[in-house]
Amino acid sequence: MKTLYHIINTAKLIGLISFMLGTCLLVSFLLFPNTNSIAITGLYYVSYATITNAIMFLILIITALVYWTYRSLVLRTCGLLLLNIPIAICYFFIVIK
Repeated sequence: MKTLYHIINTAKLIGLISFMLGTCLLVSFLLFPNTNSIAITGLYYVSYATITNAIMFLILIITALVYWTYRSLVLRTCGLLLLNIPIAICYFFIVIK
């Protein structure tokens, strides 16, 4: 049971950190639009965040299968993690505008 909550809390933390770092990069890009290093850092960050969040999502799916009685709790955490996708798409359109 302790493992379940550890996995859920880790997923929430990863989702929150992904959101916060992405938002910081977007604000930095908007404040300094002619700086290529921020755009390049953003591209690397998106790659890293995608891989990290995908791995965490797979771990959550496996956890939902293992802890079947707690699947609704685990799947809600998956939903929180997946909320970063539309936010990232919105940020992408802001950057290319």
